[in-house]
Amino acid sequence: MACHAATPSLLLIGCGQIARLHLDHLRQNRAFHVTGLVDPDPLRMAQLVTQTSGNARHYQNLTEALRANPFDAALICTPTDQHFNQLIELWHAGLPVLCEKPLVDTRERLQEILRLASHSPPVMIAYQRRQSAVFQTARELLSQGAIGRLQSLSLINTERWAQTIGGTWRNDPHQNPGGFLGDAGSHKIDMLAFLTGLRPVRVLARCHNADWNVPVTTQAWIELENGVRATVLLTGNAHHYFEEFRLHGSAGDLIVRPGELLLARDNQVAPVPVGKPDSSPTAAFAEMLAGRSPNPAPPKVALAVRDLTDAILSSSDRECDVIVEQG
Repeated sequence: MACHAATPSLLLIGCGQIARLHLDHLRQNRAFHVTGLVDPDPLRMAQLVTQTSGNARHYQNLTEALRANPFDAALICTPTDQHFNQLIELWHAGLPVLCEKPLVDTRERLQEILRLASHSPPVMIAYQRRQSAVFQTARELLSQGAIGRLQSLSLINTERWAQTIGGTWRNDPHQNPGGFLGDAGSHKIDMLAFLTGLRPVRVLARCHNADWNVPVTTQAWIELENGVRATVLLTGNAHHYFEEFRLHGSAGDLIVRPGELLLARDNQVAPVPVGKPDSSPTAAFAEMLAGRSPNPAPPKVALAVRDLTDAILSSSDRECDVIVEQG
């Protein structure tokens, strides 16, 4: 990233719903100054301008933007199948990138990104739960043995997701083959690895489209390393939001919910104080580029998410349990 006394400039690629969320964070942390917007839809760009300082230039495509203006970094908020080519183009321009999840759409493309990443500008994936103080504290407690030896865990996530995808790329099996699991569920699959540090070994799963073009619900039984068992229940056509991780150990349980962490022992459940504030992907990206912290979500973490997601979809398609590909 170029060195400037002023706030570094950011090129925002894709002006949809997730871009608005990042701009909300940027208004709070002011880590970057958005000086360019890329989207083929002028209406989407116009709607987003009100969330910037007002002087961001507009571009129909990424090539046009990179030719017209220098930027210090880029944020990719486009459909997943566009990420690979955009990452390559941004790397050729020498720009570090914060990219929305999933990083790319196929394992082959991900392996190419991992091959190139060692000699390219840094890439961080926008897995925002890695900036959550609750999840960071839960991870620390697990590693310290606060609940003894981890034995099993369960994840339940319900969202009103399917009701919002009509006419969008999320309902296109070519652009979003994993459906709810591959899109919003990507964050939760990432948290399985982030919290436990364990790799999946075997999966038995069923997915259901529920009258949509992509999978909307997922029920999965997962065998992790060290004999740890996990169950994952994802319901993308619910009518309310709910998310909960329950981690069961030989000496206690941890219950992790957005903004809440509980510790259970001897049939007593008590809140765990979380002594640090949440961050955001844009703030963590800025800290990484300034050299004040390591990359919290480098491209290599996408491989664990990709392989488990593919194994779940394969198990469902084949109606049998499958071995999870490793590395």
